[in-house]
Amino acid sequence: MFQYLIGGVVIVFLVLLVLGAITGRVRSRKCCSVADPRQDLRMRGAFEDETSPPSPTS
Repeated sequence: MFQYLIGGVVIVFLVLLVLGAITGRVRSRKCCSVADPRQDLRMRGAFEDETSPPSPTS
């Protein structure tokens, strides 16, 4: 009886995971970070072309 309960929980979890993937709520990725650092918003300052000198701070 206990194995049917565990099996049912696992099947429900897998069904919910598949439904989430179909509706777009769950996305699968190859890695946790962006492969191209230019697309990473945390690195946007490193790839900006600075054509004008920085403005004075005072």
